[in-house]
Amino acid sequence: MKPVEQLIDVPSSNYYGYIPSQTALSTYLYPTQVGHYHFRKGYTLDRTFSFDMYILLVIQSGTITFHTVDGTSVAHGGDIVLIDSHAPLTYRAQAQTDVSAYWMHFEGEASHRFYSLIHQRLGTVITAGRFDNALGAIRRVYDMFHGGRDVSEALMSLSITEILTECLTADESTDQLYRHRSIEEVLAYIASHLTEPLPLEQLARMASMSKCHFIRIFKQATGYTPHLYIVTMRMNAAKTMLVNSDVTLAVLCSECGFNSINTFCTQFKKAVGCTPMEFRQHGMDRAAAPYRTEPAPAGHDGD
Repeated sequence: MKPVEQLIDVPSSNYYGYIPSQTALSTYLYPTQVGHYHFRKGYTLDRTFSFDMYILLVIQSGTITFHTVDGTSVAHGGDIVLIDSHAPLTYRAQAQTDVSAYWMHFEGEASHRFYSLIHQRLGTVITAGRFDNALGAIRRVYDMFHGGRDVSEALMSLSITEILTECLTADESTDQLYRHRSIEEVLAYIASHLTEPLPLEQLARMASMSKCHFIRIFKQATGYTPHLYIVTMRMNAAKTMLVNSDVTLAVLCSECGFNSINTFCTQFKKAVGCTPMEFRQHGMDRAAAPYRTEPAPAGHDGD
């Protein structure tokens, strides 16, 4: 669809509306409108009524001023703008230069929590450290409509989440972002190498940190020490194998990275409260139990 406002370059500007499914309404973040506009210098918009949604703008170029209840903010190319449009007299926008921007009206179960976290920390205009990620994400949503592609509510929700996540991490330093990526790489390595020893020295070296610093940063990111995280991952893998296969304990220990059966059994009972074989039997008993969609009537003996 084409815009009708004054001082918008109509030939190069488009927007699309969307009505979300019941699944999206209850589960996802979803757009109700998405567009790509080229505003001319002097463009002014006074929003004096509520939309019951949030407004997201990803500014590609130019300068535009926003007047909201919180004050005046100026957005430039490379900035993201987030506005709550649920209340009347929400905002006024004025283009100081020609402006190119993608924009979106969105809602969803988690939208208010995202908005509150971002707005409290960063206000209306956010300078994202990884602006290209946010730009690519809103483009993907826009292109589903503009390019006539299949519209995926799950993928749209993922893209909106990506933009909001870029906003949430906008005030993190380059060093913080580097540490987060380093820990994510270590976590991925652990998940795919559980059968291997995974010594602390090796993991710290992967993250380019000293052992003490790595332990501290790892615990900040995951809530676990590296050792406890690895043991928990191995225990979870072992529990899955115990319930879903009949492999021997020797094979299980080899597949899950435990040095010996005795070590595994001792650690398993300490962590779970029963032996591995008791856990397996309990899983088999539950699988064999009759399935009921409703509680059995009082006095029902199962016959």
